[in-house]
Amino acid sequence: MYRVIARLNIAHFEDMLKTDIDPERRSMILKLLLAEEQRLGDYSTEHLAVLDQYIAKNDEFIVRQRTIIDQLNGDGQECVAKSAQELLDALIETQALYREHRTRIQDNLLT
Repeated sequence: MYRVIARLNIAHFEDMLKTDIDPERRSMILKLLLAEEQRLGDYSTEHLAVLDQYIAKNDEFIVRQRTIIDQLNGDGQECVAKSAQELLDALIETQALYREHRTRIQDNLLT
């Protein structure tokens, strides 16, 4: 029964991540999603491949966000740059969570 609930929770968290743009809420939702996936422990090489895609896409977002911050600071828009920096911080935290989760999956698949 728990496996069914875990899968429903995972699907719910994934849906939430598709629409929620608030960095703090996204970070919290991602933490909940990864914790639920870890409890389920039902990993595959496909899961790892999808996670690798998330990591690569997030790397692109981080690079783009850093460029935006540099442009804003160069244009004297420090106030807007501060908000952009908050988003960058959330992206970096998300990336750390993804990489940590990837390591857990990889270790799980090797055992």
